[in-house]
Amino acid sequence: MASVTSGSPSKLVPVSPASLAKAAATRGDPTAKPSAAPAQSLKSAAATLRSHTNATSLNGWAAIQSGSDPRMARGTVPGTHKSILVRREILPVFLDLLLRINREVMPLDKGPLDSWEYRDARLGGGLSNHASGTAIDFRYDVLKADHKVHMTGAQRAKMESILNSYKTADGHRVFGWGGEWKPGVACDEMHIEVGQAWQVGRSIGVRDFQYVQAHLHHASPTAAPKPKPAPKPAPSYGSVHLAWLKPGLTNGDVKRLQTALHSAGYKPGPINGTYDAQTRAAVRALQLHLGFKGADADGIPGAKSLAALKLSVDSGSAPKPSTFAPTVHLHLLKRGLTNADVKELQRALTAHGYKPGPIDGGFGPKTQAAVRALQLHLGFKGADADGLPGGKSLDALGLTVTS
Repeated sequence: MASVTSGSPSKLVPVSPASLAKAAATRGDPTAKPSAAPAQSLKSAAATLRSHTNATSLNGWAAIQSGSDPRMARGTVPGTHKSILVRREILPVFLDLLLRINREVMPLDKGPLDSWEYRDARLGGGLSNHASGTAIDFRYDVLKADHKVHMTGAQRAKMESILNSYKTADGHRVFGWGGEWKPGVACDEMHIEVGQAWQVGRSIGVRDFQYVQAHLHHASPTAAPKPKPAPKPAPSYGSVHLAWLKPGLTNGDVKRLQTALHSAGYKPGPINGTYDAQTRAAVRALQLHLGFKGADADGIPGAKSLAALKLSVDSGSAPKPSTFAPTVHLHLLKRGLTNADVKELQRALTAHGYKPGPIDGGFGPKTQAAVRALQLHLGFKGADADGLPGGKSLDALGLTVTS
């Protein structure tokens, strides 16, 4: 009898040579010799395996008969509404893999995504790797179960490149992919599993996944009891000055940064224009997601972080950042008036690079011209760019209208 490694690398479970050979042959192993056992005998063998508590799937991992088994865990693929149910020990690595497939190969939200299911392997030979919680199927609305090649050459090359980045300490890939099985016979591009020995070179165990997880170059998602809605795509929020995006400052550019972070699914706290600890933590989470490491993930955004949020850097000279009162009365911001609210408007305009003239609280022609320049920058046209601020103009300056 041959042996393969089960879910625990130290435990060996006997598997018949005929069963291994049959499984390997149907999936494209050129060296395997298929068993001559008739289909009915294979079904009986599978039934016998299921009747034992130590039944294993084709990759040698212990079968799990219930999705509520404590060895199982569910997690949501970041950036999607899709979740999978697999073994707890391998969930973070599977989610990281699917995150990359969603970004680099094809979107996962547009089609089905299946995981654990206690059943026989469709091509015979024993229990499916789905039965041990070590396999998933994705986008079978496109990839189909017809043994044909449906991905483009570029997609297949990207899949192989991604899969090759998940390797054990001794250089063996941890995942097997049905897209590498024989076209027309067993090709199954939608199927990814904990690799079988004949395909990846040796049996893969829990310790191998622990090693891979410890060396991930991408964010390692954790199990989530409930799927969370995917964050909405961030719209363009225009340009900001890097000098104004510093901890402790309060200004309109910080408010735009907070709005963009919130839209992208991060948590900057209240959108109030103040660069506080929550805002810095949200920027750091973005930087870690972008692959920043160590001191580079400092929570202070640079051009790369801002580009990911669809914010552009204003290359013009920026005056020294200032802190200003965030509230004004709209009816006091009129041509010819002189009051403290106009002075706050003038301070905010100056902080954002516009030129309202002396900060004296008098709403004169220079202040009106500065407001009009801001309105034109925001896309106002014609009579709408009248130099009299409204809610949108004041919001862009980090000023809040109060009654």
